[in-house]
Amino acid sequence: MPFEISPSYHLGRINKHSLCVYLHSSASYSKRRITGSHIKVFEVLHAIEFLETNGISAELINLRSIKPIDWEMIFSSVHKTGRLLALDTGPESGSIAGEIISRVSTNCFEALKQAPRRLTLPDIPTPTSLALTKVFYKRAEDIGDVVGSMLGKDLDTSALQLQRKFLHDVPGDWFKGPF
Repeated sequence: MPFEISPSYHLGRINKHSLCVYLHSSASYSKRRITGSHIKVFEVLHAIEFLETNGISAELINLRSIKPIDWEMIFSSVHKTGRLLALDTGPESGSIAGEIISRVSTNCFEALKQAPRRLTLPDIPTPTSLALTKVFYKRAEDIGDVVGSMLGKDLDTSALQLQRKFLHDVPGDWFKGPF
């Protein structure tokens, strides 16, 4: 079945005073914690659906704000799961993903089962040609590959690419920008 990313995803627990939102694609909470923001949320939800078909449950924290950031929610999550994959739509150097990993490593080191990982854009200028952007932007298959690597599992994520109905830089038919 082709996967179409929809802007209407299932909201999990929401604290009205919180700067983060737990989002998930199923009723089960997980052993894998993924933190992401912005358009990356839709890619993560796609990846979570794929991971669940491979017996891996995952949970997403969508950052609603990065200044201030809800560190307690992130720390609580790491204490619960022992793992962290931080995603960012910015470059690796100076990214919010790097700051999250730094703070988690400093404040929750004893709770970590393995080194936190991050998935960001490379530290190069953003390409503008369609051919070059295909490998520049991180997609659900990239998230699946990193999660598989973190768990020592070799996941075949090629099916995720085959399910796409749109160009690699368009998350769904609802997306009308930025150009």
